[in-house]
Amino acid sequence: MIFYLAIPLTLLLYWITRQLYRRLPLPFINPVLIPMLLLMGLISYFGLSLADYQAGAHPIHLLLEPAVVALAIPLYQQASQIRARLKPILICCSLSVLISVLVTLVTCSLMPVPPEIVSSIATRSITTPLAMSV
Repeated sequence: MIFYLAIPLTLLLYWITRQLYRRLPLPFINPVLIPMLLLMGLISYFGLSLADYQAGAHPIHLLLEPAVVALAIPLYQQASQIRARLKPILICCSLSVLISVLVTLVTCSLMPVPPEIVSSIATRSITTPLAMSV
């Protein structure tokens, strides 16, 4: 059942959160994070198959790759402004990567997490601040 509802439910939750964010532009009302958390909760609560959801939402996944590539166009158009502000951009990105890794390491040290998982999560957390800045 979730296979057929994956795209409509995902888009509906995104749209609702986006409308809420337009009315209340608060930083914790994130149109990407909130639907993801709600979908995780629904799938978990109703005992639905994650594989079925992923199969149903596969067309959205296919659209993400060209969307990421399309980000290169505005970056290219703003290349002169990026070059002019390269130093602050590099400082902010470096600091955000460092903070992200440190928060990951501290969080993992507070929980019983195997060292292999810690090293995997710590290196994965490097891409989060970079993705957020884009």
